[in-house]
Amino acid sequence: MFFTGFKIFDVVLLIFGAAVWCTDRSYLNQFGRKSVYLAKILQKDGSGLKKALNPQIHISPANITYIHKRFRAIQRWYWLSQKKASLVWLLLIQECLVIFAKQDLGLIIVEAGILMVATLVMIAGWRTDKARVEAESALIRYEDRLWFEYRQA
Repeated sequence: MFFTGFKIFDVVLLIFGAAVWCTDRSYLNQFGRKSVYLAKILQKDGSGLKKALNPQIHISPANITYIHKRFRAIQRWYWLSQKKASLVWLLLIQECLVIFAKQDLGLIIVEAGILMVATLVMIAGWRTDKARVEAESALIRYEDRLWFEYRQA
């Protein structure tokens, strides 16, 4: 019974990981559709946004607060979302274990751990892409001025 529970947990993690990957792909496809310039400013860790925002840009205080919140979200999750190569290697190791190792409780626990780490990396990517899309939507009205300030910096 205990052994079966871990198998079910393993399958649930696989399904959850696939769902996270699908939603991340949809955010990734949305990013940059509204503005190529804002996408360039917000790419990677969003450091271009920090350069582009200066006190001379007239943005409402509520909007500035929202933009800074999205910027902090990008900064917070960016380091983990860039571990895609590690994610691929982890999943390859997991597949090798599934194919070649003796199937017992220890292997299932290791597989579940690997899937949990892989899911965390995918969630980080999803959170980063979601923050970028939301920041892009909030900044679309200020696109020209932000691009000018970004190019000047």
